[in-house]
Amino acid sequence: MYGFSHFGILQSVSAVNAFYFAKSLLAGICIAMLISLIWSQGAKIVLRVSGILFIGFNIYAIAHYDLRRLAPAVRIFYLTNGWLIGMAIPSATALCLPARKTRERQNRSRQTDPPFGPPQT
Repeated sequence: MYGFSHFGILQSVSAVNAFYFAKSLLAGICIAMLISLIWSQGAKIVLRVSGILFIGFNIYAIAHYDLRRLAPAVRIFYLTNGWLIGMAIPSATALCLPARKTRERQNRSRQTDPPFGPPQT
């Protein structure tokens, strides 16, 4: 009997943790988009900072694995990771889209430019 009730509790806690992760992911996306609206060149800095903090926070969490017994520590782990990943997603997108458009323009200009050298007869 205990096994079934424990499994049910585990599912509900996992659902709550997934909800908090998704909520903080959305908050991170909103914060990164707000920063990019206010400061147009801030995407590269936001991506770097969120990446460094993500790596540092996860190394800290691995080093202090014994804190996983505390329920707030697990929830803070999900919240922080979601927030940092959420900040990285729009920043990376903002950096990749202009680079892709530039590459496409360069490829089109290479295809339309005449070849170098004398004309072939």
